[in-house]
Amino acid sequence: MDEHESKNGLKEFERAARCLWKQYLSGGPGSLNATLWDELKLRHQQLSSISQASPTLTEAIQKVMELARRCAERPEGLSFVTAEAGLIPRHAEHREFEQSLIQIAQALDDSSI
Repeated sequence: MDEHESKNGLKEFERAARCLWKQYLSGGPGSLNATLWDELKLRHQQLSSISQASPTLTEAIQKVMELARRCAERPEGLSFVTAEAGLIPRHAEHREFEQSLIQIAQALDDSSI
């Protein structure tokens, strides 16, 4: 895979991740459309050929996948479950997801993916 294809693959991954995150934030835990998770998994598989990715980019991609999986597969998503208040967002994990998306966007601005 050449640099242009790698960058396009990363752009598609970022787009899918942002779409999934936007829907999760607007609908909350348990409301995520399964096709968004399927799309992100597919885009992630296509990224496996980006062998020259920096450790920071690799970590950001893995963090997005880990947190997106929890959004898609766990009924509570990225929230605490409490008897008194119901679901309470885990703000640190929300920040981690958003920071990882920023790191991916910064990597796209860098010409050496």
